[in-house]
Amino acid sequence: MLSARTPWTCKRSRPAPANRQSPSKKFSRSCARMESYKILIKKSAAGELAKIPRKDLEKIVRRVRDLEQIPRPSGCRKLSGKDRYRLRQGDCRIVYAVDDSRRIVEVYKIGNRREIYRD
Repeated sequence: MLSARTPWTCKRSRPAPANRQSPSKKFSRSCARMESYKILIKKSAAGELAKIPRKDLEKIVRRVRDLEQIPRPSGCRKLSGKDRYRLRQGDCRIVYAVDDSRRIVEVYKIGNRREIYRD
């Protein structure tokens, strides 16, 4: 007899193995031991922040602050030709560099994706 549930909606419940930790516990322990990075924002990037609409500004500031704990979060991309990374927040991009030896994240540009990569 066929069931009304399709194979891709059926979920089998299996208990997690006893020796494995949940990902959230593992992540919180590793973050507690990590030293945070210091964030430096160039004057040009600070000026570009003033031009961004207020609704987007809060999200961008939150993403920049998150770089203190995780300087290379998932979703960041390394830019070709330079030792910099870009982080996407909606239509805006944050271009920054990471100095692991001094534990510094330096933000170079913040702006709309159409204009951010032009030099």
